[in-house]
Amino acid sequence: MNKTLLILAAALLFAGCSMNPPPVPNAAVEDFVIANQLETSDRVRTRERDSWVALNNRYVIWNSRRQKYLLEFRRECKALTNTYDKAPDVRMDQGTLRARMDTLRGCMISHIYLITSDQRKELKNLGDAPGS
Repeated sequence: MNKTLLILAAALLFAGCSMNPPPVPNAAVEDFVIANQLETSDRVRTRERDSWVALNNRYVIWNSRRQKYLLEFRRECKALTNTYDKAPDVRMDQGTLRARMDTLRGCMISHIYLITSDQRKELKNLGDAPGS
């Protein structure tokens, strides 16, 4: 009985780990930004319902109601994947997220790029491309 329970728990643990997609390589995102000539923005108007998803420790997709953005951090942001060290966000204005001034999870945002919904999907699938 105990052995069966242990095997079941291990199987659930491995299944949960395999659901997280692999991080998208930094070089792939950098190439995407250049190839698509993404327009930069100095700020994003934020709302409580906005959400974000990490592509890796350097890039995040910010989802607002009307627009999607690609945020780039000044350096790797380990706090995105580390659930224990959640640094507070620093914002000059609660309703706005600004490049070179504000932080997400304690990491300075260096660039904000405007992206479309299709580009958002493409960015999320960059890590799944053959040969990556």
